[in-house]
This record gives sequence, structure tokens and C-alpha cells, in this order.
Amino acid sequence: MVGNLRFCIHHVNSLTGHSLDPPVIFASLQYFNIIRIPLILIPFVLGAVGDAVVAAKRITPFLLAEELLEPYTIDPNSSWAVDAEGDFTWESLTATEEAKKETEKNEKDGKEKEAKEKNKKKGKNKDGKKGEDKNGTKEEKKEDEEVTEPDKPPFELKNLQFRVAK
Repeated sequence: MVGNLRFCIHHVNSLTGHSLDPPVIFASLQYFNIIRIPLILIPFVLGAVGDAVVAAKRITPFLLAEELLEPYTIDPNSSWAVDAEGDFTWESLTATEEAKKETEKNEKDGKEKEAKEKNKKKGKNKDGKKGEDKNGTKEEKKEDEEVTEPDKPPFELKNLQFRVAK
């Protein structure tokens, strides 16, 4: 990038009639060497900024959540250092979200997609046979049909008890 910029500036100077004297050339080279490292670091900085934005979006609801009304009660006479009970539930993906992720994954794999399209134009399936699958029956699948599965129940842990002795 810096080399291209040097080339462009040299041609602009020559087209506008400015002379390139050694002091101008060496000063320009020094300036380009100074800005080279920041230009190299731009992609890394953009990646780090993107990660920071995602992290901020994830942690914001936690930081903005309301405080507990009562602090945890501490029983000095208890035989347990920690005594916790609760139910935990994790969200699961819906069938449409899974289908979207699968579609994105398939779009990234361009070579396989191109091969399928070539075989379709020729009227062949994956095995290279025309219109028949492995069993010799005609294929009648439509790619535009969406397969809808019922939503999976979320992952749950019920009646969890956690105790640590003193």
C-alpha cells in the first residue's frame, strides 16, 4: 500500500511540473516509513474494536441488571460453607435459527455448491448418475422446501443442590 502511494505521488509530482530533489525524496521516504507500521496495524485494530463492541453488547444487560433486594443471608451456625439450591435453564436454537446457520455454512463452501450446480445442469446427482440415487429410484427432492422441525426443549437442570462443608 505504501509502495503504491509512493508511486502515485511520484507521478503526480512529475505531471504537475514539480521537481524531485534529494531533500524532498528523502523526507517523503522517511514520512512513509513512519506511517508504515500504523497502516500495518489497522486490520488488527479493526478486529479488536469489533470484539470489544460484541463484548460490550453481551455484558451490558448484566451490568444494567437490578441489584438484589436482600443480600445473601449468612448463618454462622450452619455446617455448610456454601449451600445453594436452584433450577437452571439454557436457551436452545429454534429450527429456523439452525437452518440459517446451516445455510450460512453452506454458502461459504463455494466449491461444493458450484459442483452441484454443474451436475444439475447436466441432470446428474452426487454420484454422477442422471436422475437416480444409489438405489436406482428417481430423485424428486426440491431444494426450496424447508424442513421444519419442532423446537427442541431447552437444556435444564432441575432441583440442583450444591453444598460445601466448612
